[in-house]
Order: sequence, then C-alpha cells, then structure tokens
Amino acid sequence: MEKNIIQHKLFEKRDLLKLFLPLIGEQLLELSVGLISSIMVASVGETAVSGVSLVEFVMALLISIFAALATGGAVIAGQYLGNQQEREARKTCNQLNWFIGSLGLIIMLLTYVMKNIILQGLFGEITVEVYNHANTYLMIVALSIPFLALYNGGAAIYRTMGNAKLPMKIMLYMNILNVVGNVLLVYVFEFGTSGIAISTLVSRIGAAAIIILLALNLNNILYLNKTFRHKFDLGMIRKILAIGVPFGFENGMFHFGRLLVLSLVATFGTPAIAANFCRWHICNFSSSSRYGHRIGGDGYYF
Repeated sequence: MEKNIIQHKLFEKRDLLKLFLPLIGEQLLELSVGLISSIMVASVGETAVSGVSLVEFVMALLISIFAALATGGAVIAGQYLGNQQEREARKTCNQLNWFIGSLGLIIMLLTYVMKNIILQGLFGEITVEVYNHANTYLMIVALSIPFLALYNGGAAIYRTMGNAKLPMKIMLYMNILNVVGNVLLVYVFEFGTSGIAISTLVSRIGAAAIIILLALNLNNILYLNKTFRHKFDLGMIRKILAIGVPFGFENGMFHFGRLLVLSLVATFGTPAIAANFCRWHICNFSSSSRYGHRIGGDGYYF
C-alpha cells in the first residue's frame, strides 16, 4: 500500500534568492581582492605577478576552509533559532567565532613556521625573483589569516539572521578600500609587492573589524558576548565540525588539487605561472556561483 506523502514547501524560491544571491556577490568580492592585487602588481613585473599568485592560491584554500566552518556554525545556529532556542543559537555563534578565530591564529603561526615548505616544497623550483616577491607578499598577507577567519564567522551570524546583504556590502567597501590603497602604495609611493600586500592586509582587517563590531550589538537576535573570557564547549564545536569538516574537506581538496596543478605549472617558468593565475581567477567566478547555489539550494520539502 502506497503512502501518501504531503510535501510542504518551507521556502519560496524568492526567499532563497534573497539569501544566496548576496552570498554569491560576497564570494565574488572576497575573491576579487586577490584579482585586484594581481592586476595592480602587474605594473611591477611578471615575476611579481607570479610571486603574488603562488601565495593567493594558498589563501584561497584557507578562505574555502573558513567559509565551510562558518557554514557549519550557521547551520547549527539556524536549527536552534528555528526551534525558538535563541540562547543556544547565540551560544553557537560565540563558540563558532572563538573557535574559528583561534584556528586562524594557529594557521597564521604555522604559515610563518612552514614558509619555506610552502614556497619551495609545494611549488618546487622557482626563480629567485619570484621567490622574493612571494616571500614578501606572504610575510605581510599571512597576518590577515585570523581576520579572514573572524570575518567569515561574523558573516555567518548575519546570514543566519537572514541578512546576507550586510556581509556583501562590507566586502564591497573593503574592495574599494583595497583599490584605493593599491593605487596609493603601488603607483604613488611605489612600494611594489609590499604595497599590494599592505593594502590587502588592511582591507581584510577592516572587513573583520566592522562585522565583529556590528555582531556585538545586543539588539540583534544573535550577537557576540562582549568579553575576552571564553570557555570552549567541545560538544557544540563537534556539532559545528560535523557539518563544516565534510564541506571544508570537499572544497579543500578542490583547491588542493589546484595547488598540485600549480606545482606542475611552476616547472614551466614564470610566464606559465602568471598565465595560470589569470585563468584561475576567471574560473573562480564560476565556482563562487556554484558555492552560493549549494548554500541556497532549490528549496526544501518536508
């Protein structure tokens, strides 16, 4: 005997569009920071473009991991919020941001410790000029890793509350700041690769600072506690990781595969590295829309 299953549509496609279209825009803007840097650094030379590109491949991998963990936290917080458990939802947001911020700090320290492994072991034999540009860029931009993590954690809070436009607007303003900084530091003060790195660092710090400050607003349904004292809830962190890790592993392997391809491309010389970087940024725009579609979906039924 066949069972009659009544399907109930939880969300209209219009509602989902309001959520994941800004998310796609935000992802495009976040990835555009690296694209803008590569365009600006082209005035320095081909070796500078290649050096920046090597580091940006690694940064893209980290961005995908932080975004996945933030998605895991948003899902858990959203479930609590849907069950009218606002206190648990707020607790999840606080656990997520402390955890992802701490993880970003650890990764930053490991990046400095493993600098030579990243630049030489992963990418093989590269010219001295390319190595110097990559080293300069990495030493400055690596400082932005914890802020990338905090930005993604803060953005997850607003997405959970249904406000996906705010993170997109913040990232838009930070891209404008990045462009202005690049013009001043590269074309006016002629700082070269260092100027590109400083501008990128400042824009990412600014994005994280703004969204975290806004997330401290007690008038929000979900907010961060104003305290420097925190006790990690391992049970809740495991719930976040249970969703974030598989998603992060899939995206991480996708970017790790690109790194392996880049290690092969690096053996063809500086022009090949620069050309591959341009191709990679174009492909990133299509992958961003795929990411947003997976978050938004086509609607869910009970």
